[in-house]
Amino acid sequence: MCNQDTCREGRPKANPRALAALARAGALVVVCALVLSGCHVGSRGHDEGRQFAAAWIAAMNSHSVEQVLGLFEPKGTYEDLSKTPPVSGTALRELLFQQWSTWGDLTYTLTSVVAEGDLIALDWQVRGTDRAGKTFSTSGATFIERRHGFVVRARSYYAAPLPLGPGAGAAS
Repeated sequence: MCNQDTCREGRPKANPRALAALARAGALVVVCALVLSGCHVGSRGHDEGRQFAAAWIAAMNSHSVEQVLGLFEPKGTYEDLSKTPPVSGTALRELLFQQWSTWGDLTYTLTSVVAEGDLIALDWQVRGTDRAGKTFSTSGATFIERRHGFVVRARSYYAAPLPLGPGAGAAS
């Protein structure tokens, strides 16, 4: 049984802010590892990673499911670690549709990128307004693994989860 501070198994409940801090710490570890391994800002892998990161943000801001899915391998997965298990194909299509139906003007702004080869870490801000006029803003990070230029796995962490599901964004 859950109380205010624990889940059913008696472990502490996940704290979204703690998860975001953990994601940022993970990104910092990636940055440090890349710097120590000799990844240079002007390196080809970094430049390609920055270009892909810009394409990712542009696809998310386009609100075009086809544009986002075009970045993925057919079996590539996306996971919003605040609420969803890994999804692909039809389930990813539905997740994106629900997100953009709730937050029609959802806009991502890229704040930093770290890339080495087919591994890319993006740090971003997202803002939006729901159908009732309520605004939402948070920061987050997406970690992307690619193969042959396409996403095989993407994981996103939010400082505060984007409200979706029953009642989210409903007119009051």
